[in-house]
Amino acid sequence: MCYNPFPNIPLFHVAFKDAYDADGIFEMDDIFKKDGRNIGISTCCVFTTKDTHHLWKPIDIEKATKSIIQERKNVDEYTLSRNLAKYNMKYTAPYPIEQYNLMFHIGLYQEDKNKTLDAAKLWHRLYWK
Repeated sequence: MCYNPFPNIPLFHVAFKDAYDADGIFEMDDIFKKDGRNIGISTCCVFTTKDTHHLWKPIDIEKATKSIIQERKNVDEYTLSRNLAKYNMKYTAPYPIEQYNLMFHIGLYQEDKNKTLDAAKLWHRLYWK
């Protein structure tokens, strides 16, 4: 059974598990600067409702790629982060803070795969058994 986050998401809010300082990953254009929140969305877990689907609105892929200053070109993260800023959308976590460990993100970017799987197994024992 999958956890249902939607009862915890206020109307007209986007929900995502993790955020970071956008200025360390992206060039801050006028949209990011006007918004002023410096939010980068980690796209490992993002929820929207019909009222917030414009978070997913496509942008110019060439401009997006040039605006990402890190080696890994996370165009999806840039797009969602920029749309959050562009539409001045409110955001929240997809679950109450006391339930933060209900979801585990397995990022396998050039890491030791066995170490990552061991971390996932430990997380599962701690939070789901």
